[in-house]
Amino acid sequence: MVRNKIVKKFILGSAQFGNKYGIDNPNASKSKKKSLNIIKHAKFSGINTIDLGDKYKSYKNIFTNFKLQDWKISMKISSNVIKKYSSKNKFQEFFFNMLNHLNKNKIEYFLFHNSSDLQKKNGKKIFNHLLILKRKGLIKKIGVSVYSPKELNNILKSFEIDVVQLPLNVFDQRFNQAKIVKKLKKRKIEVHARSVFLQGLLLSNKKRLKKKYFKDNKLLNSWFDYVKINNINAVNECLNFVLKKKFVSKIVIGINKLEQIKLILKKNKSKLNSEDLDMFHNHDIKLIDPRKWKKIK
Repeated sequence: MVRNKIVKKFILGSAQFGNKYGIDNPNASKSKKKSLNIIKHAKFSGINTIDLGDKYKSYKNIFTNFKLQDWKISMKISSNVIKKYSSKNKFQEFFFNMLNHLNKNKIEYFLFHNSSDLQKKNGKKIFNHLLILKRKGLIKKIGVSVYSPKELNNILKSFEIDVVQLPLNVFDQRFNQAKIVKKLKKRKIEVHARSVFLQGLLLSNKKRLKKKYFKDNKLLNSWFDYVKINNINAVNECLNFVLKKKFVSKIVIGINKLEQIKLILKKNKSKLNSEDLDMFHNHDIKLIDPRKWKKIK
C-alpha cells in the first residue's frame, strides 16, 4: 500500500480539539491556534476529510471562523439535535445553517452519533429527512456510529445505511469477524474505524497511566511490555493493525499535538509489518469501551 493511499484513508478527528479527550491526554489541543496548526498540516499532507460532531467544543469554538470549504465532512449529530429539530422544516433549517457555518454546499457523510437515537421515533423522522437531502445531492452517505456488533445488527434490521463508524483496535477486535464483515460487504456499507488508539490508552505506558485506572490490568501491562521489549512504535503498530483490515475504508485518527500527526505521516509509508495481534483480543467492556472508564475505581 503506497503512502498516498494510506493518507487518503485517514479522517482527522476533532473531538480532542479544545477539549480533554481520552484517559491519558495531558497534551490535548485546547488552544485554537494549536488545533488550527494540526488541521492545516493534515490538509497539506493529503488528509482531506474531517470528523465533526455538533456536541464537540471544536464545532462551535474552532469552526465558527475557520471555514472548511476544502475539506470533506463527516458529521455526527447528537441526541439534542434529534430531539430539537425533528420536524422537516426545523431540521432543514438546522442543516442549511450547518452548511453555511462550514462554508459547504454538501456533506460527504452524515451519521447519528448514537445508534439508539436512530431507533426512536424522532430518529426515524430525521433519517427520512436525510434521505430527502440525499436524493437532492446534499448528502452523499447516511450512517451511524456504533459501539458493539449487537448495536450494528439492530440497525441493519431496520435501516438501509450507507456507512458505519465503529471501534477497532488491537484490544477491541469484535467487528473483525467474518460474519460481520461479509454482511457489511454484501450490503455495500462503507466502514470507518475509530478508537484505533483506544483514546490514547494504547499509546500510554505504565509510568504515565494514572494508577487509579486499570490498576494491575494484565492485558494492558502485557501490551506495554510487548511494545517496550520489541522496541515497537505504538502509533505505527496500532495504525498498521487497522490498515491491514481490507474491509475498513477510512480510519478516524485523533491528534493531540502537531508532533503526533507528523509522526503518523512520517512512519506510515509503504509496508505494513504488524504481527498477528490476536493475543490482545478481548471482550472486557470495562477496558475496551471508554464510556465505562469513569466508573472504574
